[in-house]
Amino acid sequence: STGYKVANGAVSITPDGTPRQTVMQAAKAAGKRIGLVTTATVYDATPAAFGINAKSRRDSQQLVDLLLALEPDVLMGGGADYFLPACAPGGKRKDGKDIVAVFRAKGYGIVGNTAELNAARGTKLLGLFADEDMDFELDRDPVKEPTTAEMARAALDALSRHNPNGFVLLVENENVDTAAHANDAASLMRALWAFDDA
Repeated sequence: STGYKVANGAVSITPDGTPRQTVMQAAKAAGKRIGLVTTATVYDATPAAFGINAKSRRDSQQLVDLLLALEPDVLMGGGADYFLPACAPGGKRKDGKDIVAVFRAKGYGIVGNTAELNAARGTKLLGLFADEDMDFELDRDPVKEPTTAEMARAALDALSRHNPNGFVLLVENENVDTAAHANDAASLMRALWAFDDA
């Protein structure tokens, strides 16, 4: 995501402590629109590494703050927990901030289930479909959580609107990785098929 070897556990920072420009930072600097889509939390290692710089991939609250500062035009996946204050259902933020409300104030359409995603028509989109990672395809409730293909289609639709300089989009089905770690062959195969569909 940067062209450099980075320190293990860090996000787009080299072992000497230097933050390196990410693909999405370079695209944004070139005037392109950007999108990050995953079935993991939107602050998980892959979307984070392609977008932002941080000393630790484990500091979820800081990663969300950095994603807010980046302002990708499309941000979709799981991870609503660190967008919401601890006093809200499912929220884990310790600073009391409602980051979903901040995105809304910046003009983002906010979606939280499949029907809302399919109805979205704006140019900026925040989709949070689970408090943490999205479910495996075998367990996914299609009413609550869209497929990877549905998220990719919505991201392409949003990014294609008002894009005189083009766009860069990352789409990840993290469940390929997660299912492989768990030696769950059935979920792994279905995650690959879901990515094929996308």
